[in-house]
Formats: sequence, structure tokens, C-alpha cells
Amino acid sequence: MGNLTKDVEIRYTKTNKMVCTYTVACSERFIAGDGTEKEVTAFVNCVSWNYDAEKVVHGKKGNRIMLNGRINTRSYEDSNNNKHYVTEVITKNVVLDTFKSNSTGDFESFGNDNKSEEVPF
Repeated sequence: MGNLTKDVEIRYTKTNKMVCTYTVACSERFIAGDGTEKEVTAFVNCVSWNYDAEKVVHGKKGNRIMLNGRINTRSYEDSNNNKHYVTEVITKNVVLDTFKSNSTGDFESFGNDNKSEEVPF
């Protein structure tokens, strides 16, 4: 879970398949050995195809997102013959919250519309 760092980029393959690329900022808070609260953020590159791409196509910077998928590493050579590696998550399931968050990324209110509900059991 995290927040989109910028608007989702949309492309189409030669066979007209939709592919969306985006980066998710995932923050974690913890108590360090000295007792102070720390926060670290990881920036994860993500790729969504077809149905998952349709679910994230309207994603904007700051939107909260929850996803799962597989990690993929690919490589390419630039024009100077330098080899580069890219690690990204190829999504299998995505939930996009299109309301911008004012929270710090702890997701306590993800999908919560702040309505009180009575559970019938």
C-alpha cells in the first residue's frame, strides 16, 4: 500500500493492449534503537496490464493505492552500451482510492467513508 508519486502513465502496445506505469511511495514507521520514531519510504515502480491497467488509468499524484503482484527485473543497454537494470512489480490485483489522502500514509482509513455501520451479527 502506498501513494502514487505522480499521475499514471498510459501506453498501448502494437496490439492495442493497455499498459500503465507508475511509482508508489510506501512508508513505514518504527521505533529506532535509541527510542526515537523513524519513518522510511520505499519508491516502487509498478506496471499494470489490461484489466489492472483499466483500474488505475485515472490515478493521480497522491491517490492511495493497494496492490499485489510479482517482482520482475529486466535489463537494457543505453546508447553508450551501459547495462541498466530495472526492478518493478507486475500487478495481479489493484485497488485505487481516487480521493486524495491527507494522512501520512498509514492507511488506517483506506476505503473508510467514516460512516458508522451496525453489523447485523
